[in-house]
Amino acid sequence: MTSSDLNSNLHSLLVGEFFVREALGTNPRLDVATIADPSTVSLWAFAYADVLRTVCLPRQRCLFDFAGLPGNGPPSPGYELQNFTHIGLPVGLLLCFAASSNLAVDSPGMTPDAVRLKAQGIEEWIRDWRPAVPDLGTLLDSSAYIDQTTTQEMWRQVGFLTFHSLNLS
Repeated sequence: MTSSDLNSNLHSLLVGEFFVREALGTNPRLDVATIADPSTVSLWAFAYADVLRTVCLPRQRCLFDFAGLPGNGPPSPGYELQNFTHIGLPVGLLLCFAASSNLAVDSPGMTPDAVRLKAQGIEEWIRDWRPAVPDLGTLLDSSAYIDQTTTQEMWRQVGFLTFHSLNLS
């Protein structure tokens, strides 16, 4: 990827951010349970891109205020969608990336105990995450199942690396 490709992608994210802020306001609330359907695929894809942007560009806050982020109390009502994936990245782990990025931005204004408590919640969520139990149809193509499972486990390991690289624990 050349620097002009990177600039083009960054400009696309900035334009998308502008349109989201115009339509939904600053830091709009987003619940994964309400956007996991085909009619909102654009918003869904942009939310994923935004979270991945915050991982790649450190100390950036997510555009969206995701409901039920890890470290903020009990799991969100959409937690049962934790194994819904986009580009192989499960929603449950996407929420961990979002929570880690937001905590990295917020931590200077928080007490050490509050940071530690949130960080423990995020780390526990990543540690406890597991791929969905396969249904019979998935097991008919064992190589596809193994491919999905290893991809999701790789994302979980990336979650640990991202979390620990932010020095939040």
